[in-house]
Amino acid sequence: MDGLAIYLSILAIFSWLRQAVVMEKPCYRASSVGGGGQILPSAQWGMEFHEHDHHELIVLLEGRMQVRGAKGQVWKAQAGELLIYPAGVAHEESSDAEAPVRTLFFSFHGEAPEDIRAFSGTGDRVITLARFLFHELIASYPNLNQTKLCAYLNLMALELSPPRVLDVHAQLVDKANLYLADHYSEPVQLEDLARACHCSKFHFARIYKEQTGLSPMRALKQLRIQQAQELLRTSLLSLSAIAEQCGFSNEYHLSREFKRITGLGTRDFRKRQQSIRS
Repeated sequence: MDGLAIYLSILAIFSWLRQAVVMEKPCYRASSVGGGGQILPSAQWGMEFHEHDHHELIVLLEGRMQVRGAKGQVWKAQAGELLIYPAGVAHEESSDAEAPVRTLFFSFHGEAPEDIRAFSGTGDRVITLARFLFHELIASYPNLNQTKLCAYLNLMALELSPPRVLDVHAQLVDKANLYLADHYSEPVQLEDLARACHCSKFHFARIYKEQTGLSPMRALKQLRIQQAQELLRTSLLSLSAIAEQCGFSNEYHLSREFKRITGLGTRDFRKRQQSIRS
C-alpha cells in the first residue's frame, strides 16, 4: 500500500470515530467521476450563466468567489470552502477582483442536492483529499479507476458532514472499495476486507451487500475483470501477465472468469477491440 492509500485509510478511521447515534445521508454521493480541472487566480475570471449534464464539486484553495443562481440567489465562498452545482441548475460565477480565486473542480454522476449548496470544510483534510483526487485524475487519465476515485470523492462528502450526520454504512463501503482498489492484484479474502473495516466478516458482508447489491467477493471479481478489460484494450501484455496483474492465479483462471462475466473469451475481446480501433 502506498503513502496515499495509508493516509486515506487513517483519515477514514478518524471519520469513523467521529460518528454519532443520529445518522443521515452525506450531502452528495458519487457513483462515477467524469473528470476535473483547476482554475488559476485571475481578477477577470468569470463564467456567464451555464449548466451541466453532470454534478460539479468546486473546492476553493485560495481567494474568494461569488455564484449567482437563475432566481437571483447569491452564494459567496472563500478559501477552504466548497460548492456543489447539481446537474441542470444554471449558475453564473465570478472571482473577487481583490482576492482572485483558485479552485479545483470535479464532475461526477450520482446523488446531489437539488440546488446549489455551499459548505465549510473540516480543516485541511478536505483540501488534502481534493489535491490527492486531482493528482489521481491527472496520473490515471484517460484510464480512470472509478472505484478509487469515487471512494476519494465520497470520503470528502463524509468530511463535509457534521459528525452527527455521518452515514456509517456508506463509509464502510467506501473504505472497503479503497482497499479493493489498492489490493485487487493480491489474494484478497473476505477476512482481509472485514479487518480493514474493523468489523466481523459476517457484519461486513451483510452491510456491503445491502449497500451495493453485490457480495464483497463478487465486487472484487468484477473489479479484476474491469482491470483486465482495460489491459486487453490498451496494452500488448500477454494473458499470463494480465492475469498476474489483475489477481488471477493464471491465464486459464482469467479466461474462465472473463467469459463467465462478459460472455466473451479474452482473445475474442482483444480482437474485437482491435477491430474497433482500426
